[in-house]
Amino acid sequence: MNQKYSADLASVSLKLTEARAVARLMLEKVSGQQWQQAIQRDNVLMLGNPATAKRHANALRSRLATLDDRGLVMVSQGNHAVALQILLAATLKYSSILRDFIELLIKPQVALGNLELPRHRWRGFLESCYARDPEMKPWADSTVARIGTAVFSILQESGYINDTRKPVLQPVLIEHSVGEYLKKQGDEAILRTMKVFES
Repeated sequence: MNQKYSADLASVSLKLTEARAVARLMLEKVSGQQWQQAIQRDNVLMLGNPATAKRHANALRSRLATLDDRGLVMVSQGNHAVALQILLAATLKYSSILRDFIELLIKPQVALGNLELPRHRWRGFLESCYARDPEMKPWADSTVARIGTAVFSILQESGYINDTRKPVLQPVLIEHSVGEYLKKQGDEAILRTMKVFES
């Protein structure tokens, strides 16, 4: 049996500025050596610690690998809203735990008119994940906290909550070009997930 859920967000939120740099490298089809040079020596992500740069770059590359070249161009060259939403779509395609947090917890809550999203709901959601995925081993408290922080940061960066300390859900208008791209890619399910306030 394949494990459905994992800590695949690697404690890294959307990080649009860094993701643009990674998308450019992917479009350039750089070699492994050139990748290492850009990330760890040239510090294209502009992070102070080479180990952090490597971790962020690898996490972002894994998410962006779900996109074709057109999607990578939208991330690297698109305006802020377009790039951010394509990056979110890639992250949702990559991370089932983020996708299900929105589908199974946030969207039903919005449908009931409850827009408050207290942080403790994340731990409750994880308990339901263990029930849905028998292969998922309980996470250490530190992992629960780190991935939870990444999830709430992603929601804030993409505009779905106003604050990470006392989160309140709010509507996000999906850019037309983003919707059209996802439809052409056959990613209607991801688009529906992003339309949190639409039934």
